[in-house]
Order: sequence, then C-alpha cells, then structure tokens
Amino acid sequence: MKPIYRGHKHDAAHSIDFYAYESRLRSWNAGLKMAVGMAALCLCIAADKLSVSAFVIFTMACITVMAGGLSPARYLKLLTIPLTFLFMGTVAIAAGISRRPYGDWYISVPWFSLYVTKAGLLQAVLLFTRALGAVSAMYMMTLATPASEMIGVLKRIHVPKMIVELMYLIYRFIFVLSD
Repeated sequence: MKPIYRGHKHDAAHSIDFYAYESRLRSWNAGLKMAVGMAALCLCIAADKLSVSAFVIFTMACITVMAGGLSPARYLKLLTIPLTFLFMGTVAIAAGISRRPYGDWYISVPWFSLYVTKAGLLQAVLLFTRALGAVSAMYMMTLATPASEMIGVLKRIHVPKMIVELMYLIYRFIFVLSD
C-alpha cells in the first residue's frame, strides 16, 4: 500500500520530497539508489569525456523519468535552475576579453575585444556536460529517495554525526526560507 504524503507547496510547485515519496522507485533500497547515484556522479567527474557525461545524463534522466514515473515536463522544469547556472558559468569560461582582437571568433569595441576560441569552447562544453551529468545523478537520488531515508543511509555508513545533522538542518532551512 502506497503511503499518503501531502507534499509541501512552494511557489505553486511541490517540494522535492513530494516527488521522492511519489516516485515508483521509493520502495527500492535507499542505499542502492544512493550507491548508483554516487557511482554515476564519480564516473562522470572522473572520466572527463563527453560520451561518458552524455551517457550519465541520459541514463539518470531515464531512471528518474521512466522508472521513477516523474513526468518529462516536470523533470525539465526542475532542471531549469541548474541549467541556467551552468549555461552562465560555461559562457564565462568559453568567452574571454582582450585589448586587441584575438581568438577564432571575436567582437571588437573601441576599448576591448570579446572573443571565443575553439579550445575554450570545447572546454566549456566538456565542463557543462560533466556538471549536468553530476546534477542528473544527484537528481536521480533526490527525486527517488526521501531525505529521511538518505539521512538513515548516511548514518548507517557512519558519516560523522555533525555532517549528517548539518545536512538535515540545511535541507529543512531551505523550506523555511522558501516560505
């Protein structure tokens, strides 16, 4: 029998905990979900390859949407904030400023030139996909595992109590601030 959970409402959207309680993956072992998510996160960061990052993004999204039952529209809406942040950060990495025209593509104004190089663009794309892969792995964990179960797993694997308590306080404080 599925538990009845009335999620928090924040700005006309349910909290992440609501989606975790409603997920079809909720009954799966929390430790397993966290291990898969952390393995995907570490793989994505350590591999530093576009193909691996794309595989992690696709796989974690499929697990969250198809296996977990979250609608694709809701998943994409939840990704808008991290995508916006990642886009702005990678644009700052891809673009540069110089006193003279420089790079493969540039725009010159009287006092400086804004430029982009192929190497800088490639570095920005790699960083963007690595970070999005990491976000996808974390979303798979958080959208399929309620915070209370994550806390339980962290306690069972003997993460220092102070870190676990701080994590839980910060998590709850987010809801206080959003109200």
